[in-house]
Amino acid sequence: MTKEKEYRISKTGIRQVRTIGTKNWRKRCSVEGCTKSARGKTDKCKAHGGGKRCSVEGCTKSAVGKTDKCIEHGGGKRCSVEGCTKSAQGKTDKCKAHGGGKRCSVEGCTKSAQGKTDKCVEHGGGKRCSVDGCTKSAVGKTDKCVEHGGGKRCSVEGCTKSAQGKTIVTAFIGEG
Repeated sequence: MTKEKEYRISKTGIRQVRTIGTKNWRKRCSVEGCTKSARGKTDKCKAHGGGKRCSVEGCTKSAVGKTDKCIEHGGGKRCSVEGCTKSAQGKTDKCKAHGGGKRCSVEGCTKSAQGKTDKCVEHGGGKRCSVDGCTKSAVGKTDKCVEHGGGKRCSVEGCTKSAQGKTIVTAFIGEG
């Protein structure tokens, strides 16, 4: 059952919304077409730059929790394993590498579950290749596996192989 909402523009020009029958009005993002709630003392949602931002110069990401930094710069809850500086995952106190976050549901598997699934990549979790009949996992921001052109590709003209490591070139060692 969807509750009906009513909208108005406040005296200060801010878009507001409330569920009919309630008395509290909530600020809406001021970006045209956006229906998300505005964050903090700003007039924008988190996606459009509203709310508390990371204090590191040049960073535009949102600050996390009671910290003044984004996760990348050390904000939010950190892994409880001594010497680890990664962020804790989900409701756990550890990072993925130390067993935090959602785990694969296959008995005996200790790997991290991927995406909105309850399995690791090896057991069929995460985004899959979009090519008909392929059951491999999609790579990076693409919708295909490496074999079907997914992931970063080699930048050498005429090469169709995937890039290796953090480079954008395939290792041509021993190839003619």
